[in-house]
Amino acid sequence: MIYLVTKQESLFDSDNAIKRASVEDVYKYFLDKPLIEFDTETNGFDAFKNKLISSQYGDGDNQFVVDHETISIKEFKDLLENPDKTILMQNAKFDLRFLYVHNIFPVNIYDTYLAESLIHLGDKYHSKSLLSLCYNYLGVELDKTVRADIAKDGLTTRVIIYAANDVKYLSAIREKQLKLIEKDNLQKALKLENQFVKVLAYVEYCGFKLNIQKWKTKMLQDKMIVEELKQELDTWILNSGLEEYIDNQLDLFSDDSKIKLNWKSSKQVVELFKKLGIKVLDKHGKESVDSKVLVSQKGNFDILPIYLKYKAAEKVSSTYGESFLEQVNTITRRIHTNFTQLMDTGRLSSGGNKTINFQNIPSVPEYREGDKIYERECFEPEKGNTFVVSDYSGQEAVIFANKCLDKNLLAFYDEGLGDQHSYVAKLCYPDELADVPLEEVKKVRKDLRQNAKAAGFALQFGGVGMTIAANLNISIEEGNAVEAAYYNAFPGVKDYFKKVTTKALETKTIVYNEMTKHRLKPHFVAELEGLEKEISKEGFWSTYRDEKAKNSSLFNSVLKFKVGTYFKLKGMLERMAKNYPVQGTAAAMTKLACIYIFKYIIENNLQNTVKIVNLIHDEIVVECPQEMGESIGEMVKNSMEKAGNYFCKRVPLSADPYVGDSWTH
Repeated sequence: MIYLVTKQESLFDSDNAIKRASVEDVYKYFLDKPLIEFDTETNGFDAFKNKLISSQYGDGDNQFVVDHETISIKEFKDLLENPDKTILMQNAKFDLRFLYVHNIFPVNIYDTYLAESLIHLGDKYHSKSLLSLCYNYLGVELDKTVRADIAKDGLTTRVIIYAANDVKYLSAIREKQLKLIEKDNLQKALKLENQFVKVLAYVEYCGFKLNIQKWKTKMLQDKMIVEELKQELDTWILNSGLEEYIDNQLDLFSDDSKIKLNWKSSKQVVELFKKLGIKVLDKHGKESVDSKVLVSQKGNFDILPIYLKYKAAEKVSSTYGESFLEQVNTITRRIHTNFTQLMDTGRLSSGGNKTINFQNIPSVPEYREGDKIYERECFEPEKGNTFVVSDYSGQEAVIFANKCLDKNLLAFYDEGLGDQHSYVAKLCYPDELADVPLEEVKKVRKDLRQNAKAAGFALQFGGVGMTIAANLNISIEEGNAVEAAYYNAFPGVKDYFKKVTTKALETKTIVYNEMTKHRLKPHFVAELEGLEKEISKEGFWSTYRDEKAKNSSLFNSVLKFKVGTYFKLKGMLERMAKNYPVQGTAAAMTKLACIYIFKYIIENNLQNTVKIVNLIHDEIVVECPQEMGESIGEMVKNSMEKAGNYFCKRVPLSADPYVGDSWTH
């Protein structure tokens, strides 16, 4: 049955399809029920600018729709914050932001959207909408055509029934999901994600304050830098004698020659660089002026350092410009972004839906100097507040050491040997660096340290010798030699990689860690399994070799493609198996740290006083009153290290907070 809680008599129809109820009736109904199905209807997506039209509370038998035109959501604060109740929601982050605006902070959340995301992590084609969940689990087809009319029509009988149906099936969906969660041993992962969604909603709700005037000054400086670098490029052309790029037809008002080249046009710049002998082919054989293609050549062509600075400056000017000012909320005067909680790696992503990506705001680029204002300098705490900025010290490297347990990597951490890349170089090149003290490697043999650094990064991200070669712009033979030297120095890493890739190929699943057991089944697994089955058939490889020898149409149109695709997908799975557990564990660790921080905020009634304003993988940015800076900094440090200790049992992780009025970590 559907009940309506309202003071508007006009909302009741004559045939009594919807019955009357009071706030007290809602409390009484859920008195002994551990689960409350909950949802809201709003007239927009902005929790500060838009209003709650209604909220819904229900189970499979009865649903209560509350009219917020006449009844405040605050009347239900005690019910929603009851620690003995689990609030059952679909895409909880959205509704939580609206509740936070009214100072309502639920304790226990179950999000059907997040549960479905966990169960099908890696399947990018699987829909997690309520419409799909109802149909896939229960065979129920919801009518969603009403949604478009809600903001315009408000609470009509149609809308009330629609709103009630949005909570009617959540418990039944949860029951089905929990069976799959238990089957895949994802109980701890689900608990973590359901706790973390409260934090993520709080980060979006808190927002990040932008100093608008400082940002405008930065934008002007950006444009000036772009123009200055463009003038340098034009001058280079004028001095080069490349007449085809110079327009010497002077006009009446200028004695300057003009350049017939648009530096923003990659196509035109490619043609120029080809004439100058600059290599413009990327690793896929396509013409490109991307910095990855050009940077290794900048010592050989004096135009390249100028062009690379120009490209970087132009990107900053276009990316970090007017769009940020457009995102400043007119109510809070802060920027509120959007986060996605569960990527395939387990990490967060930021941006989308026309919001700012808070995770890629740069620190100081190399091309800037003098009194230039940087992007991060424009984000400030409110007057009387301070920032607490803290990140883990070498988070992914320490996680990797805890996973592979290579004796030489462990020795580095146990003995506190300083610069890790120099240490890796010493072990990879024992003959060349035999007489070089560890602390001198960076200065004396920068080249070997760079090789070691490239090997560590490439291999830990699933790369091979070819990857190292591409990153260092050296031959494949040299890249393979660097790879071999690394594995010789750290045999435990090679053994670890063999173990995780073998398991991934057997199970077609990647488990990120043994604590939460987050796991990924990539979307291409079905195709990989099909090809694996096919090439394993008796006689396949003899047929393959015979047809290849004949260069037959069967080989070129079918067999070659199948084998190539199989090894491509197999390689993708192996690379994921090497790297995703590190990224996924790092993500779970940061989430757990945030849960501890948010728990402290709630338990000490510091909502809206201590704000979590940004999350960047291993970095947490908190804003609080200045007088609380040191104590909050200590709390953040303890929370992060406690979370680190949960995942890293052999080598501990440390966090070092910075307390100040700038975002400079």
